[in-house]
Amino acid sequence: MLLEIDDERVARQRWTVATDKPNVPISLNTLPPRSAQGKVVVSDAREPIAGVDVVLTSWNGDDYVGAVTTKSDKQGAFSLRVYAGDSLTIRAQLADSNFQKLDRHIPWIEGTIRQHMVLPLYRAGTMPEDGTTPDGRLASTIDSEVPATAVTTRHPTRPILSALPGVLVVSETPIGGEHTWHRVVAINPESGHSRVLIENGLDGRVSPDGRQILYRSGSSSGELRIAAADATAMSKLVVKRPAGPASWLDGVGLIANINDPTPQDYFGQEYWPLETTKHRITVSGDRLCQISVPPPYQVFDVSHDGKLLAMHWDTHATPTGAQLFVADIDGSKLRPIARKSSQYYWYPRFSPDDKSIVAKHLDAKTGALTIRIVALDGAQERSIILSNEVGPEIACWSPDGAWIAIVAYDQAAFAGGKKVSHLFVVNSAGDCIREIMSDDRGERHITNIDWSASLPIAK
Repeated sequence: MLLEIDDERVARQRWTVATDKPNVPISLNTLPPRSAQGKVVVSDAREPIAGVDVVLTSWNGDDYVGAVTTKSDKQGAFSLRVYAGDSLTIRAQLADSNFQKLDRHIPWIEGTIRQHMVLPLYRAGTMPEDGTTPDGRLASTIDSEVPATAVTTRHPTRPILSALPGVLVVSETPIGGEHTWHRVVAINPESGHSRVLIENGLDGRVSPDGRQILYRSGSSSGELRIAAADATAMSKLVVKRPAGPASWLDGVGLIANINDPTPQDYFGQEYWPLETTKHRITVSGDRLCQISVPPPYQVFDVSHDGKLLAMHWDTHATPTGAQLFVADIDGSKLRPIARKSSQYYWYPRFSPDDKSIVAKHLDAKTGALTIRIVALDGAQERSIILSNEVGPEIACWSPDGAWIAIVAYDQAAFAGGKKVSHLFVVNSAGDCIREIMSDDRGERHITNIDWSASLPIAK
């Protein structure tokens, strides 16, 4: 018997069920909703094309799952709820025209809810580009969205461990929907006491002296700003159009990713990586220099000695995965430290001794999500496994390097449309795991984490 589900709350799925044991209950596990959105354009002029037939076919390995189809509207836009699978065939064709049919096959990374794409059509007689990055890999940008839920201000911490140093700084947002507020909160990991540092802020990072908070405003402009940690002074604008978290440099400067106003044209490639320029900036917002790192690389951290940059290049390409790189502070000597087939790494953070990096890791071959510790000298690479029930998202080190704070989400709740956050601390050996915050009511999603040794907070 073939069963199929079609409901906007979950992904389109099909199951084959044996009927030879009619008295045995059947349990069907649904997955989070999946959709693909984008537009069809003329490859050379980048003008939208209406009336294009777009067919998205899902596959599990070589097994056909299902196909959905639509036509692009007057703006060339389309939106489809795709079947759950591990890969997607994309076909776009304009009937009775001089445009060639587009035909692509790409992986669907587990955990992705919404994928955005631009589909170029080439005129007859023109030769399409290969649609890849300069090193031959397909590139993509992934975005996730979840539905709205009411939000309260409580922080249900679990003060299990004593002698945890410093203060955890989490950036949180209500789960899903129209994200009307964001905030940066300091939490004492021993007592559970907390206080709001920044209202309407994202990606909070504490200065080395604990006196200032570097963050992105939660408004539509998304400005990079600095505020006093004790909230005694107004925040000041540092950078417009920042992309992701910025990093402190020696406490007196910043390294920031800035959205490139004129991104590179990938000549018909339907999956465009996020492109940014990287700049060294003073705390007053003066740009000292641009760092010579390729646009698709995202700088996520600066070493404590101010000598190295840690970054990832996430193009979601199955053969090579998302890779970790380090470079000197001026962008020179760019080199990979984790570059393995079908392995994905995100959000690298330096250890206090600057000898290792902790990052989120996905094994695309098995689907296993872990936190991975990678030695800069290549001597060691090992995983920290939380449990099968939660998926790790981001991590950072304690100020003394003895512990790692890990934000994870409840995979069962995620399947139901809520990315419910949990907060763990794990010793650096990975054999002592404690959960210090569980948002059992499903109210908030932690989007970033920092760990400060000197930020003042009430005990």
